[in-house]
Amino acid sequence: MSIPNLIINGAPVPLDEIVWVERRPCGCLVSAVVAVGASQVLATAGQVRDYWHPTEADRRRADAARLTVEPVTAARYRREFRTRWHCDQHATPAL
Repeated sequence: MSIPNLIINGAPVPLDEIVWVERRPCGCLVSAVVAVGASQVLATAGQVRDYWHPTEADRRRADAARLTVEPVTAARYRREFRTRWHCDQHATPAL
């Protein structure tokens, strides 16, 4: 089976090399998930949003917090995001 691609910055990237990140408006990380896991494939931002926020109330809270969902390459995640989970500005959860 061929792994589908997602276009990131104009280049095709196989889904199994993608990490979806959720961030606050300031850029702080809230969540991250790999696009291809043992029991799931998250190929769109909508699928990821439903995964993280399965109920309408969850989605309303995410909207109110102005959270955004973005695909990044696994290499970029390791390089730029993996070590940025702590934020002194936001000591409390986003939701």
